Amino acid sequence: MDNQSPFSFSVNFQGINASGMGRREPVEGYFQGRIVEAYVNQERNPNRCIFKVEFEGDFAGVTKLTGLNLPGTTQNDTRPLWRALMESVGYNSQQLDQGQVNVTPQAVLNRTCCFYFRPKDESALDGPMMYDKLKFLAPGHWQSAKTIFDQDSGSTTQAASTTAAINSAPQTLGGNNLGSTQAKSGFAAPSMSSQDLLNMVK
Repeated sequence: MDNQSPFSFSVNFQGINASGMGRREPVEGYFQGRIVEAYVNQERNPNRCIFKVEFEGDFAGVTKLTGLNLPGTTQNDTRPLWRALMESVGYNSQQLDQGQVNVTPQAVLNRTCCFYFRPKDESALDGPMMYDKLKFLAPGHWQSAKTIFDQDSGSTTQAASTTAAINSAPQTLGGNNLGSTQAKSGFAAPSMSSQDLLNMVK
């Protein structure tokens, strides 16, 4: 007994499940969540923005990554995808159709979003099924697609809130900025032209 002593330590249990309570992995479907991280990995791909999305509802707490290439940096026109993201987090046409708009991480962080998710196929050896797919959707598109999908799959899962309630108080845009007023803190690559910025969300 002489070798026994009390212990004391500090630990952060936030986001940790108790042993034996494994977290459920999301199935295919239409979900709502929150963007908890938004950044560019300069070493891996300076032209691609990465978003970490935290699920709400039945899979609350699960996080998945997705990404969007900056407009003008690939042969594919990614502006429709960016438009879908901005509408997904609650911005409307009046806010987006202002001409040149500066998009930064602060414009999307900690905002509710709606999206389609399809998990990767563990047995796939090649092709897109090897990876998770997360696609941001405008609320109207998300709601109609979710209704059809749930009817076809027999799902009874209800959305965490109605489409109308998604970010019902959108962030005020000062000087046509979506987020921080400092462009250097945003996603735009140094080589991006002003025309690409102008067309980013049109």
